[in-house]
Amino acid sequence: MRTRRSPAVALPLLAALLLAGCSVLPNGSSDSPSLSAPGDPDPDNPRTGPKHPKTGQWYRYDMYTHCGIETVRFAGRWWKVSAIHTDIDSDVAGGRVDWSYDYTPGYMQLSSDGTVVFQTAGQPPITFVPGDEPAGCA
Repeated sequence: MRTRRSPAVALPLLAALLLAGCSVLPNGSSDSPSLSAPGDPDPDNPRTGPKHPKTGQWYRYDMYTHCGIETVRFAGRWWKVSAIHTDIDSDVAGGRVDWSYDYTPGYMQLSSDGTVVFQTAGQPPITFVPGDEPAGCA
């Protein structure tokens, strides 16, 4: 005998599946389909994320780009560029953010103990791996 399921059971399940939609980032982690526009950086108080971030959580982050994008400081340590994913679109909403003179606003995520990812609107995601503190720049 076939049992008919109640819509009261099916509707919450369908809603949960629709709300669970995700995107996969270059590092294989999942995230919400879109991050809001990052806003303007404050050079006097840049957003640097927490010292102990949660894996998989996005944090607003103002990347210091005055000396380039080869290294960043996040989660209390230095990271160096591993890959720039020009074949993947950013998950950040809003118009294209150009690399600024001092800080570029976006989001940073600790995707594992050995990888962080930076994203901003209209630019390819960038993956970083542990690195050393860079030499100074002018």
